[in-house]
Amino acid sequence: MTCLGAGGEGTGGHSVVGVLDDFVGYNDVVDGQMPKKKQFYQATVCNVVLRTSEKRGWKDCIGTHWAIDDPYVDWTTSPDWVATRRACLETDGRPDDKGDPVYLSREQIEKEKREQGNVMFAFQMMNDPSPSGEKPWIPVECEHTCTIKEAAGAGWVVALGDPAPRAVGSVGGRDERTRRDGTKNWWANVVVKMRRKGELRQIILLDGEQSRDWGLEEGMGRLVKLALKWRANEGYAESTSTPIYLEKFVEAKKEFGWRGYVIGSRKQYDADDRLKQTYNAGAKNLYLAALADRAKHVEFIVCESFPKELKEVFLSQMRGFMPLPDGRTGIPFDDMANAVAFATDPYFKNRYQEVDETFSGWSPYRTPEVDDAVNGGRYVRW
Repeated sequence: MTCLGAGGEGTGGHSVVGVLDDFVGYNDVVDGQMPKKKQFYQATVCNVVLRTSEKRGWKDCIGTHWAIDDPYVDWTTSPDWVATRRACLETDGRPDDKGDPVYLSREQIEKEKREQGNVMFAFQMMNDPSPSGEKPWIPVECEHTCTIKEAAGAGWVVALGDPAPRAVGSVGGRDERTRRDGTKNWWANVVVKMRRKGELRQIILLDGEQSRDWGLEEGMGRLVKLALKWRANEGYAESTSTPIYLEKFVEAKKEFGWRGYVIGSRKQYDADDRLKQTYNAGAKNLYLAALADRAKHVEFIVCESFPKELKEVFLSQMRGFMPLPDGRTGIPFDDMANAVAFATDPYFKNRYQEVDETFSGWSPYRTPEVDDAVNGGRYVRW
């Protein structure tokens, strides 16, 4: 018998049976170690357990679901694994919050729920990697759409970006913004329109794009083009790691009529100290929760002009969003949802009323009038 800790080296070792006991824990989620755990399984466990043409071993795994991207989720859908999911409450052998007790008594289960809290109870006792009861975004209540014609009329248009440059200060790909688990973040740009409709302060999602491959110049350039395409009144790019580069870009693009600002930098060039909520601890969860709340009151709408493939990305992120005690969002990637959620910042509260009549008849299909300049603040050729 050989015992290995996750991350241990098993080169040269062989076994007939490999047993993984609580292979993934809560700290793996908190510390962003999930990909490394998967790599350990692929590189070490799979090679130690026999898999020759004459003789093959097998692997047993016992564990608890902790995230929607943990290895157990993959194995339950794999044709190579036989999986059984158990919980303390079940109906016909399946986990069910309203089912019958199969482990501990009803009174003991209620005590565990009180002591652990709903989130930890769902993980530990129900084997649920994404507790629906803790998710602010409820599809039937939050998902509303409109046509481009219904979105027309007066409004304040804003471009929002959540940058993740492929490389900063390097042409060789070094210094790129990566997650703690080593994977690459997405850069997301969106355009929203804010308008008043009766007593409602509505946010309409008009357009967007995302990529993992944009450098700083290209990503910011695309944000500016997206803003000018929709005649945005202003634009914002979040910055926590590269504020000086973004500031230089913002200054360089003012000649195009680009009213852009860097947010979340806490630096002197954080123009007019806008979008202050980005400074708060757990700001991302605050923004996303606010967006879900606005959607429940029909104050967030997705226009048909928003790309369908990105709509699925956005909705998938919002449906999976579950604020965790450590400040994380509970989803592997949240770039598109985060960019959109900036629109809920209290700074924009008065923008729903301060509508510039110059933009009241905006449309992406409008063409320049005869006396408009070929290049300039309102129309740009590229």
